[in-house]
Amino acid sequence: MTVTPSSRMGPVLIATAFILLAAVSWYGVQQIPVSKFGGPVGPRSFPIIVTTGLAICGVLLTLSALRGTMRPEDGARGGAPWQLWLFVAGLAINLLLIRPIGYPLASAGMFTCIALAFGASRPLHVAGIGLVFGFAAYAAFRQFLGIHIGQGVLGTLGAAVFGVS
Repeated sequence: MTVTPSSRMGPVLIATAFILLAAVSWYGVQQIPVSKFGGPVGPRSFPIIVTTGLAICGVLLTLSALRGTMRPEDGARGGAPWQLWLFVAGLAINLLLIRPIGYPLASAGMFTCIALAFGASRPLHVAGIGLVFGFAAYAAFRQFLGIHIGQGVLGTLGAAVFGVS
């Protein structure tokens, strides 16, 4: 396969999207409040690591695209369009529902949609796993970092029943 400037356009756009996503992520990381404990590790630590990795991938993809070495593997094929929409729906579910239903439930919905988009075949099983991880992350942020990341209806119900906030 001959690499022409026009055949590099798609890979360059993908690489550029990674770099733009890293920039948006970096901006978002700066909006995260610093932990009340003030140590070197806090709520920004993991997002900074992920954002840095995303930026590094973007730079490496850009170099690969400009050299013409970024090509699909032989026999590789794209997914069905519904998979992309299911992936996007998962992200939208989390974004739109985190306040009203809370982080654990919104994250479980996102986890389920994205797992199904990547080929999972047992939606209830995947939803259960997403719920466990969602509650674990919520509890960790609340207990260890003192950050409330969206308690939603379950948190409000728990506060009313158990008298905690």
